[in-house]
Amino acid sequence: MNQPAQRFRSFLWRCLNGLESRAGDGLLLALAAVLLWSGNFIAAKAVADTVPAMALAFWRWSFAALIAILFAWRHLRQDWPVLVRHWRMVTLLAFLGNACYSALIYVGLQTTSAITVMLENAILPAAIAVLCYLVHGERMRPVQIWGLGFSLAGAVWIIVRGDLDQLTALTLARGDFLVIGGVVAYAAYTVLLSRAPPVHSASLIAATFAAAAVLLVPFFLGELILGAPTHWPVEGWLAIVYIAVFPSLVCFSLFNAAIRKIGANRAGIMLSFLPVAGAGLAFVLLGERLTGAHMVGGTLVLGGVLLAQRRTGR
Repeated sequence: MNQPAQRFRSFLWRCLNGLESRAGDGLLLALAAVLLWSGNFIAAKAVADTVPAMALAFWRWSFAALIAILFAWRHLRQDWPVLVRHWRMVTLLAFLGNACYSALIYVGLQTTSAITVMLENAILPAAIAVLCYLVHGERMRPVQIWGLGFSLAGAVWIIVRGDLDQLTALTLARGDFLVIGGVVAYAAYTVLLSRAPPVHSASLIAATFAAAAVLLVPFFLGELILGAPTHWPVEGWLAIVYIAVFPSLVCFSLFNAAIRKIGANRAGIMLSFLPVAGAGLAFVLLGERLTGAHMVGGTLVLGGVLLAQRRTGR
């Protein structure tokens, strides 16, 4: 590898490691990940009419894997025997957190708005809490339960646009069910991450990204056989590159580090910010309407997150 490439790789990893070391309790890591994550939905929605869903997912993880392997090559060589020994867990994590989640989200975005998809992602903290209890026996503190309740109430308030009567007439389209399925898959990934093989975080990210790309090959080819378009505007490729770098490589690095520092439950509650950050971006970049219900719901979400992160007496 040439000298400029080595220096650039070292610089990026120093930036990520610096963020991790300065955010001692992991909350800033989780928040930064959420802000980057919201851009995934905006970029994917912007190209939903021109880039097929499976193609977007496949090329996202293919490009992200190439970049991650470049940066993690030294660690990958050291950790390869461990990764091979634990290939089943690596594959499961790649399926749940990368391939399944992104594919279902992108298919859902073809029939529903970016704001709706992000609001449906607001159930992530609740799903993570339930799975943490079922898998690890990890209970939430009362203050966390109250905070989670406020956050969910805020998300529901936004979904029904401030009119609770809409709950009786609320209908879910096929895309909504796919998105919710993807959310449950990512919650399972978050909880199972504690059982990941004992390797460097860069090695795990590179391995799961590459495995996700491989898992998506049959679906990508099936989409092509069914006649999906293969020629996209340059904006489509720019969206893929953006998603591969920021909501993938950088976001997963930050969020995985947050889980290691503060646990899946506390990191998961920070995901309640996703609808708030995403709704703002959708309003600015996609022209989607921002209403008073978004403001009220966003305030409830913010209050819930702050309450859930309060520490009780030591």
